[in-house]
Amino acid sequence: MAATTIRKRLTREESRSQTRERLLRAAARVFLRRGFHRASVEEVAETAGFSTGAVYSNFSGKEELLLALWDEREREEEEAVVEILGREPTFSGRIDAVGEWFARFIELDRERAQLQSEVFTVALRDRRLRAKLVERLRRPRSLLGAFIEAQCRELGIELPVPREQAATLVLALAGGLAQQKLVDPESVPEELFPLALTLLVRGLAA
Repeated sequence: MAATTIRKRLTREESRSQTRERLLRAAARVFLRRGFHRASVEEVAETAGFSTGAVYSNFSGKEELLLALWDEREREEEEAVVEILGREPTFSGRIDAVGEWFARFIELDRERAQLQSEVFTVALRDRRLRAKLVERLRRPRSLLGAFIEAQCRELGIELPVPREQAATLVLALAGGLAQQKLVDPESVPEELFPLALTLLVRGLAA
């Protein structure tokens, strides 16, 4: 007698979660291929295999899709860095580990790095989106600032600027190096980011 396969029926929440995930992946592809302003909700829906109604029942429109992709990326980055910082017992070990992760992240997941650049580009032209992005940047800046302050305290260094400004320096450094690596990968070897972080910390201590 032939065996029968019983497929588990998804709950409404599970089905909604899968739909959102497919829409986000489709939006990422469309935004990168067409650019945010040239992309359309219809194209995102078609790429995901849904109607436009499925998009609007999960997201208010293109802007929310773009910000949801940003939030997803930031959440995964934060989890990865927190895991590294908790694992490495020394400052130099943490710097090296974060630098190695950063280099691999850009190399292996160029799509996400490109999406971050797209968000900034759109925000420069759209004041409403820019305001929402500013709100989203506060959490990573605050968390990074607290980490920098704790590391400086451990090293006996007094920060010459408020910790949020120190965090802004690191975020700008990471963002700039990410863009350079996207355009010219060989110009940003794996060891460059940890070296730049070390020089930055020494500069703050001077």
